[in-house]
Amino acid sequence: MDGENPTGKSPAGRGAATAVGLGLLLASAVGLAVGWFAEWGDSPDARWLESTGWLVVLSLVHLLLLLGVLIDGDRRTPGRIAAAGAVPLVLALCCGWAAATGNSPYPAGTRWPVVVASAGIGIVGALLLYWADRGGRPAPRRAAILLSTIAVAVALIWAPAGWWRDAVNVHSVTTDVALSEATHGPFRNEPLWTHPGRGSLAAPSGVFVPTGKGVVALDPVTGERRWSYRDAGRSSLARTVLADPSGGTVVVRDSTDLVLLDALTGEVRERLDLPAPEAVGARSLVFTPGEAHSTLQVHDHTGARRWRRNLPAGCETSRHTRDTIVVHHGRVYVAAFCPQGPRVFSFDGEDGSDQVSVPVAGERHTDCLGLTTAPDAVAVRTCPDRAPGTRQGTFNEVRLLDHRDLDLVWRVELGTWNVSASDRAIAADARGIYTTGESCEILTIDRSAGKLTGTATKPRAKGRDGCASTLSASRGTLVARVDGVVVGLG
Repeated sequence: MDGENPTGKSPAGRGAATAVGLGLLLASAVGLAVGWFAEWGDSPDARWLESTGWLVVLSLVHLLLLLGVLIDGDRRTPGRIAAAGAVPLVLALCCGWAAATGNSPYPAGTRWPVVVASAGIGIVGALLLYWADRGGRPAPRRAAILLSTIAVAVALIWAPAGWWRDAVNVHSVTTDVALSEATHGPFRNEPLWTHPGRGSLAAPSGVFVPTGKGVVALDPVTGERRWSYRDAGRSSLARTVLADPSGGTVVVRDSTDLVLLDALTGEVRERLDLPAPEAVGARSLVFTPGEAHSTLQVHDHTGARRWRRNLPAGCETSRHTRDTIVVHHGRVYVAAFCPQGPRVFSFDGEDGSDQVSVPVAGERHTDCLGLTTAPDAVAVRTCPDRAPGTRQGTFNEVRLLDHRDLDLVWRVELGTWNVSASDRAIAADARGIYTTGESCEILTIDRSAGKLTGTATKPRAKGRDGCASTLSASRGTLVARVDGVVVGLG
C-alpha cells in the first residue's frame, strides 16, 4: 500500500527515538570533553565543567527524553512516561556506583550531586507528565509543566551557597575513621607508595596532598585515597592547605572562604571569611599580618580573635612561615630571625602568655631555618653562616629542644656545604628526626641518642634515585616530595 510504514512506527515515535538517541550521543560527547578538560589543566572553564558539567548534561538528556514523550502525541502511554523518568535514574545509579567504588574516570566532585539531582528531576518529571496525560491536560498546560521542570533543573544546578555548594565541592567523604596500623621498626628509606603532587602535609590523621584544584587525603601507611575536596573557583590551592599536628583538622583556603575540614572524614566543619593562616592547631589558627611577619595573631576555629603578640624588636619569621610556625602541645612555637641570631619562641596557645625563647645557633646569620615538633620535643634545623656573602660552605646542624621550657636536649652537626631551598626541610616522629643532606639524601638522627644513624641514601621514585624535599612524618611513614611526586617511605 502506498505510504505504508514498513517499520510500523509513527513519525512521532521515530521523533521520540531520535530525541533519545541524540541525548545519549550528547552525553557521550560531553563525557569525552570532560575527560579532556580534566587533563587540560586548571583554567576556570575546566574547573567549571568538572564541577557542574555532568549535572548539566544529565539534565539536558532528561529534558530531551521528556520532549520526545511530548512529541509522541497519541502514542504517549504511562509506560513511555515512566521510561522517560527511569532513564535518568539508571544514569544516576551508574554515577552512584562510580562514586562508591571510585572506578569512574569522570570528576568525582559531582557524582553524588548528580545522583540526587538527576533522580529528583526524573521522578518529578515522570510524575508531572503522567498526571498531565491522565488528566487530559491541553498542550499549553503540558508546555507549562515542561518549562517548570526545566526551572527545577536550573535551580538545582545553580543553587546558591550552602549545603549544595558543599556537596559540589566535596569530592568524596568517608565514614571509615580507622587508619592502617602504624609501621614500626627502623627506618630503611624504602618506598611504600607514590602519589602525584607538588607537595604534601602529613599528620596523625593522614597525608594531605594539595593540588591546583583541591586537596586529596591519603592513608599514610598504604597511600590509599580516603577523601578529597575540590574548589570550583579560580584560585590554586597548591600552597593553602594546612594540617593540625594533633590530627583533627585540615584547613583549605579556597577561592572564597577559609574551609575547615574534618581530617578523618573530609566533612566541612566551618567556613570562615579569613585569609590563609600560617599554622593550624587543635583549636587555633595562627596568622602573621603585615609584610614583616613580626606579629602573631591567633584566632579560634570559629574565626574569633583570641590574642595578638609582637615578637621582640628586630625579630621576624622567614618568608617560608609555614616551615617556622607550629602549634602543638598546647603552645605556639615560632622560629625567627633576630639581630643576635635565630631564636625559637614559645607562647601559651590559649592567651599568648608565658613567653619563652632560646637561641638556636652560634652565629648571627643562618642560611636556613626549619621547625617541627615531635612527641614531647621541638626540633630545629639551622645553617649558621660564619662568612655570609661568600661562597664558603655553610655549617648545618639540628637541635632537639624540650617542648616545655625549650631546654637543649642534644645538638647534632651534619656537616658543611652550600645550602639549597630544601635544606630547611625537617620532620620528626617517635623514632627519629629526619632532614636532608648535601645531595638531597635523607639523613636520620636517632631520637634518644642524638646521633646520625644508618647510611644516608637518596629516596627512590619513578624507578631511580631522586632529590627529597618537604619532609613530614605520620604513623611510622616518612612522606617526602621526590622529583615531582609524593612518596611514602618506611
